[in-house]
Amino acid sequence: MLMYLFEPGFLADVLAGRAPDYAAVSHAGHGTNSYAVNYHLVHGNLAVLMQVGWGGIYTDNAAAARRLGNLWRRCEALHGLADGRRIVCVYSDIRGVSACGPAGGDVNGFFAAHHTVGEAAFDTAERLLA
Repeated sequence: MLMYLFEPGFLADVLAGRAPDYAAVSHAGHGTNSYAVNYHLVHGNLAVLMQVGWGGIYTDNAAAARRLGNLWRRCEALHGLADGRRIVCVYSDIRGVSACGPAGGDVNGFFAAHHTVGEAAFDTAERLLA
């Protein structure tokens, strides 16, 4: 449930270098249309914390599954580029959160310095890792 709530402690640990390499996927939510697939990948020089709405009664789940598949493919491509400093990509379509930049600092500072709009977090990650 903490992944679903987009608990900032996960990001704080990644930014501070306290998170070990891990991958996690969950499906969680609460209410009629607030369910999401949550994905975390922290590996080497890449960290992705992502959330895509899926499973709600009013959600177009086929479209959401296509969007999720496209984003997972982008994560796979990013993982292949990761070399050098750790890049952190954060995206939630249900919370309107999007940011990407180098690890370091605190959560609020990270969002203030590296805010992006929508899936542009992945574009920024591609640019930073290229």
